[in-house]
Amino acid sequence: MALGWSLNPFLGLNPQDGPIYAEPIWTLVMDPDEWIANRGILVTYYLRGALTLEQCKTLVAFTHDKSVRSAASMSSLGSVYKHLKNFRPEVREFLLAPATIATLRSASPYDGRERPGSYTWCLDEMRKALTGARRGRVPRLVK
Repeated sequence: MALGWSLNPFLGLNPQDGPIYAEPIWTLVMDPDEWIANRGILVTYYLRGALTLEQCKTLVAFTHDKSVRSAASMSSLGSVYKHLKNFRPEVREFLLAPATIATLRSASPYDGRERPGSYTWCLDEMRKALTGARRGRVPRLVK
């Protein structure tokens, strides 16, 4: 638990080190205790190029969880969308796919859908990423 609490401030100052902590972060994310998992989920966007497609799919699935995982995942995915160009092509493609967008739009996270909140943050950043992709600001997607 202590690692989870210390990772956010540390990675906030050293975001380039996120991929170094990929394994411990994902171990926290998958912890059965939702409050421990929450600490890991909130720093997944620091993984950048180390975030795999399967891990991203897990975060999207968590957005429909009936626990705090849903809000933490929406918040983290909002940050992923904000920095989408830093992620793997397959992750970018998945996050910009209509099915993924529909899944996120249908989410009802733990903290609700009202502003300010994880839902509106995620969807606002998603819209910006979609616009950026259309305008060529997000690197080319996998064909």
